[in-house]
Amino acid sequence: MHVKNCIMKFIQLLVSLAFITLTSCHWHTTDDASNPAKNRIPVFKEEWSDLPSDVDFRNAVSVINVIETETMLDSYYKLLQAAYLTDKLKGLQNVTVFAPTNEAINDLTEDRRLELMHPTRINDLKHLLNYHVVKNAYDYNALLLTIRQKKNSLKLETLNNRFIAFSADDDHIYLTDESGNQSYISQSDLKAENGVVHGITNLLQPQNLQ
Repeated sequence: MHVKNCIMKFIQLLVSLAFITLTSCHWHTTDDASNPAKNRIPVFKEEWSDLPSDVDFRNAVSVINVIETETMLDSYYKLLQAAYLTDKLKGLQNVTVFAPTNEAINDLTEDRRLELMHPTRINDLKHLLNYHVVKNAYDYNALLLTIRQKKNSLKLETLNNRFIAFSADDDHIYLTDESGNQSYISQSDLKAENGVVHGITNLLQPQNLQ
């Protein structure tokens, strides 16, 4: 009788252990299913190579961020800072910026650069820089197509309600400012969330700006 009781207790112990084990497995399964992080497939660095080659992560930033990060536009960015226009460009929507390159601004005389940066001329500087931004976003191909549709005689309105004339020769786009000075696009399609930036070879001059 004593041996039989021992055997029965041993069997009960085994059943209890089996029940605890099954219950524990069920809890783990439920937790994993309800936790997406545990079921997420890890993404390895090598998988970035599968992204399309034309993905442009700058579409998540403003035109002012594009200008700030482009080394060839350093001098133009400094002028925008001096005129307190960086926040304005960040807040604009659907614009095209024709940004003079470092070479274009360095072609100015030292006296002219100092004059533009002088605190008493800040309104003139703002007027000058606003003249380099037109309403509506045009990538290079769209701008070229619009020029051809206008029979090579296109004028676009700037932020300060002035105009820039555009023409094309083959696939090259030229800009003529109100003072008669000509420039051309040397770097195109620097795209951002709120527009597009094109690098140009000369500083544009609105009419009647001293």
